[in-house]
Amino acid sequence: MLAVLRRHPWFRDVAFDGPPMGPGNLAWLDRGLAALEDTPLDDGQRIAVLMGLLPMVHGQARFTVDLERGYAADPEGAGRGYGATLGSLLDPDRFPALARAVTAGVFDAAPPGDAGELGSELDTGFRFALGCYLDGVAAVIARSANRSPARPGG
Repeated sequence: MLAVLRRHPWFRDVAFDGPPMGPGNLAWLDRGLAALEDTPLDDGQRIAVLMGLLPMVHGQARFTVDLERGYAADPEGAGRGYGATLGSLLDPDRFPALARAVTAGVFDAAPPGDAGELGSELDTGFRFALGCYLDGVAAVIARSANRSPARPGG
């Protein structure tokens, strides 16, 4: 889904005024439900898991498209310059955790060679966050399996 959204950056500007009804959206939802079919989650919980993924993926797509546009306009500002600027503006008493991250150099990465590399770097963080989300879903499934009566073949 993330790859599709990146190929069609105009999609990020489409307003959502109801649930997705297009064939691509319905196919994605059907495949997601099928992937969760052998879990002890009920249909409503399966939908909730998939609906939780949507804002993560859409948010990542919007975030990377916007940052890549900003990077194209100011490559240094998207790289080391951001960490330096943030460090000079940040009040460590008001934002102590963020100040520690800035001091640790989290935002000091060298600017990527191009906007595509920036997207790749952002994807690394997204994959980690997505893994955390999916690990949480797996934990809920495991707890549900432990509470559910034994199912045939499961």
